[in-house]
Amino acid sequence: MTEAEWLTAEKPTPMVEFVRGRVGHWKLRLFAVACCRRIQHLFADGRSREAVEVAERYAIGSVSDRDRFEAHVAADLAETEIADAYLPNHGEDSDDWLAEVGLDAGAAANTATLASSDQPEGMDPDTWRTLFAGRPFIPGQYSTHEEAQRALAHAVRPLRYEEIEWRDGADRANAKCDEAVSQAELLRCVVGNPFRPVTFSPDWLTPTAVGLAEGIYEDRAFDRLPILADALQDAGCEDAAILAHCRGDGLHVRGCWVVDGVLGKG
Repeated sequence: MTEAEWLTAEKPTPMVEFVRGRVGHWKLRLFAVACCRRIQHLFADGRSREAVEVAERYAIGSVSDRDRFEAHVAADLAETEIADAYLPNHGEDSDDWLAEVGLDAGAAANTATLASSDQPEGMDPDTWRTLFAGRPFIPGQYSTHEEAQRALAHAVRPLRYEEIEWRDGADRANAKCDEAVSQAELLRCVVGNPFRPVTFSPDWLTPTAVGLAEGIYEDRAFDRLPILADALQDAGCEDAAILAHCRGDGLHVRGCWVVDGVLGKG
């Protein structure tokens, strides 16, 4: 992948593959969480919502690997229960499309808790294999962002199945494409430009700038990013990428490379 391709990509999958091994696993997990938060209104089970929260806390180091794994098992069970209730009765004439949405959304939350296929410390391989035997989705088989796209695509299915089938398919395809574009933007927010890594000068990290970044991080108040840009510029920062990211109208999420850079996360 070239720098130009990275900056203009509208599909996150090749971007994820490009940065895998180049950025920390925690960054990719935060990207997975961001994808899930965009579809949280589609979750059919509270265990899926909790899994997303735990996945984020695990990414930033505030919960243990055991906590992460337990959340994954709970989300996986929720997904299995939806699948067991939905799949046997599913057919071309089924109107139970909300279950299909919930299944895909649950799968996204499930994979977010297992963004890397790490085996929890202290758990033997036989136990690991037993826990996942017969599961409908094998860990690592699907990526979180792809499951999120599928959930949104199914969410636009017409309430009346007898509507024109080609339109249904076109609407789904458009929903997936639109979400892929947004996800690519999210990944750029989390990772930045891997071709031009930025070093944050200690001179820029004034109490004002750091305080603003802390507030943005804790409150998810990304509307304050232009103010952070002003504070950084007042401290001598003229880095075009930093200032443009803060003042642009793109999507921002926890894990934003500028906020993390100011706070020394990384």
